[in-house]
Amino acid sequence: MAAAAGRHVEAFTGSARLAEGMALVCIVLDRRPPGPADGHPAADEDGRGRGGLPDQAGASFSLLTIGNLSGQPVFQIRIPHLLSLIATLSWNGAVDGITQVQNAEAARYGPGGYVPVLWVTYWSSRLMVGFGFLMLAASGAQMAGPWIYRRLLRGRGPF
Repeated sequence: MAAAAGRHVEAFTGSARLAEGMALVCIVLDRRPPGPADGHPAADEDGRGRGGLPDQAGASFSLLTIGNLSGQPVFQIRIPHLLSLIATLSWNGAVDGITQVQNAEAARYGPGGYVPVLWVTYWSSRLMVGFGFLMLAASGAQMAGPWIYRRLLRGRGPF
């Protein structure tokens, strides 16, 4: 707000140029194909993903799933192929299920339970995303507040 009013313009300009330069460097340096270091499986030479298995139909991402006590879903809102896209950067990428991961970890590290409490993981991630959107909306309202105040309460008329 101070820079907009004409004060401390030199300080603002210098910090804005530094931020632009750093952002440009980060964007240029991050333009590389994703691989195992990013948590994405590398494709084999024949173009197949994970361990030579052919890619299966894309896994859908669950926005909301409500289930009964036996674990069967009663109501679901899903986005097709989004989980495959997030996990493998491929529209039809294969994503291992909970049972497959449990069996692979038990074979690698010995018997044990390697699956987290799923309802806690599911709902805590939904809460995290929900609070993120709430903060985004609050900061948008905070940024729009002075403009709305000037337009409505100072007599300039609505928007």
